[in-house]
Amino acid sequence: MKPIFLLILCVLIVILGVGSGAAQEEKAPGLPVGNAELVIPCKPLVNQPLVSIDIRDAPLADFVRFVSCVTEQNMVFNPTILAGKTVTIIGPQQLRKGDLGALLRTILTEHGLELKKQGGFYRVSALDPPAGSSGGGVR
Repeated sequence: MKPIFLLILCVLIVILGVGSGAAQEEKAPGLPVGNAELVIPCKPLVNQPLVSIDIRDAPLADFVRFVSCVTEQNMVFNPTILAGKTVTIIGPQQLRKGDLGALLRTILTEHGLELKKQGGFYRVSALDPPAGSSGGGVR
């Protein structure tokens, strides 16, 4: 098998939470332990300009984390706005890492969300209602 395929497979396994119990014991230093979820440090794909993505019904929060890790961009979001949202990507062709931002924006828009740059990080938030709208109704 190609090394890139194995690397992508390993990244997706970690992101989708299929890792071993030993991986669950890793905690990022300085993070609270209480009700905090498992935190596994990002491992960017170094010297890999292309990525393969083929996922089905993956939690949107996990995909945001994947894009953040691969693109080495800091992303902030409130987990409640991503709760219950999933993403399916059928990817027979590899994508450039630079295209992941556009892919993420497209997926977020489909869920009524957007990605905004704020200083040195990106923030995932609800789409602003169109100008002149009352904010009600179906978008």
